[in-house]
Amino acid sequence: MTTKNDTPKITIGEKELDYTELSDTSKYYHSQLLDLIDKRNKLQFQIDQINMSINGFDKLFVDSTSETVEEKINEDKKDELDN
Repeated sequence: MTTKNDTPKITIGEKELDYTELSDTSKYYHSQLLDLIDKRNKLQFQIDQINMSINGFDKLFVDSTSETVEEKINEDKKDELDN
C-alpha cells in the first residue's frame, strides 16, 4: 500500500524541503513572500486595466476634439489668405 505525502514542498535553490521542516520564522517569511507576490499580481492586473482605460479615454478625447481642430486649421488658413 502506498501512502500519499500531503506535506507541501518548498524549493530553495536546488534543495527541496518539507514545509514542516521550516522554522517558524522561515514560515512567516514564506507567508509574507506569498502575500506580497499575490498583491503584486493584483496590482499589475489593476494597472493593466487602468492603462487600457487611459488609452480608451485618450482616443475618445482626441476624437471629440477633431472637429474643433479642423475649425482652427480652417481659421488659420483663412487668416493666412486674408493677409
